[in-house]
Amino acid sequence: MTYLVDGAVVARHRFGPGALAISAVDDRADGVPLAVEWLRLGVRGTSGTFTSRVLDAHQMVAWGKIGWQAGTPAGTRLTVRVRTGGSAKPDATWSAWRTVAAGQLVGDASRYLQYQLVLTGRSGATPVVSSVQVESSGSPVEIPGEVHHHS
Repeated sequence: MTYLVDGAVVARHRFGPGALAISAVDDRADGVPLAVEWLRLGVRGTSGTFTSRVLDAHQMVAWGKIGWQAGTPAGTRLTVRVRTGGSAKPDATWSAWRTVAAGQLVGDASRYLQYQLVLTGRSGATPVVSSVQVESSGSPVEIPGEVHHHS
């Protein structure tokens, strides 16, 4: 079992076969409550697909270069796909998903963009993506709780 806090490995333990229980305990008397965003117990899959929420530029923009920070151990693969559209909910007016390379121009003009990460792993190793960035021609828009990258 590997324990990560904010993306950093903090501990590893080996367990034999059998059922495990999962819990979180705040043993510090510092007055700061323990906040757990999510916990998962199960067999780790070797492959999967993550689809982002619809990203809103809050204006019509020309989408620029796309990039990401990722680790891809030997024998694993990361495929990044994008689509764009003019409505907040993807519909028939949206472009089809297309594969993009790091540093490639997305090239469409639209208000909305969505990306998809297709992760292909092998036994004992999977790709890990820490960030995705997309440049646009738009003016920076301040949205509480979100970070946007504009060029």
